[in-house]
Amino acid sequence: MKGLFVFFIGLMLSVGMFYQAVKYLKEEQQKAFAEIAAHDSTFTLELPLSEADSLRLMLENYQKEIARRDQKMDSLTNITKNSELEAQRAKAMAEKLALERQAEIDKEEQAKVMAKTFSKMKVNQIAPILKNLDDATILLIYRHTGNRFKQNILLAINEKRAAALTKNFITQR
Repeated sequence: MKGLFVFFIGLMLSVGMFYQAVKYLKEEQQKAFAEIAAHDSTFTLELPLSEADSLRLMLENYQKEIARRDQKMDSLTNITKNSELEAQRAKAMAEKLALERQAEIDKEEQAKVMAKTFSKMKVNQIAPILKNLDDATILLIYRHTGNRFKQNILLAINEKRAAALTKNFITQR
């Protein structure tokens, strides 16, 4: 038993001396690397990272990734907002055009009604009315008047205005 005890103590001393030797060699190796790195700019010394340093590095990498994704998300959010604004503008424009188109249709319908009324009137009855209308309105009524009564509209206005209206009628189509 005494021999076992002596053997155990000897083993512990051997392990301790071996550990001290490895530690000393590591320190000497690091000193040598540091000296080489000081004289040679192409040599880099990479020390093993401690667990805390490793975790810190991982955290920095994750933070960079989060920042990159946040930036991408902001960019996509801006694109989405711009697309929504463009869609709203397009919808408003479509509604405006639909209202304008409906107004044109209503105007055309009113012109048809007036053309029908004028077709029942004589030239001397139409003349005072046409004198107070603008050329665009007269042309609109003229377009919807039947062929038999178109001449009455031209006869009801003076010759210069009739010529100008005829020219406008031909060039507008």
